[in-house]
Amino acid sequence: GGIKCSGSPFYLKDKLGQGYKLTLTKKIQGAESESVDNLELKSFIQAHLPEARMTEAHGGDAVYSLPPFSSANASSYR
Repeated sequence: GGIKCSGSPFYLKDKLGQGYKLTLTKKIQGAESESVDNLELKSFIQAHLPEARMTEAHGGDAVYSLPPFSSANASSYR
């Protein structure tokens, strides 16, 4: 037995999955720099994908939930 899917990865993620996640791991320099880095990082990501939302932030990791692929944001997924 097996499972076969028909569709592009973007189509399948949109219809069946929970969307795309962007996980970033950064070098921690100190408690003060972490909040500044998170704000700068959020601004950078949202400049390219305004609907992106940070879902987790702990230690040096930041996880963003990305909006579904569409023709309007296609260039951001290249």
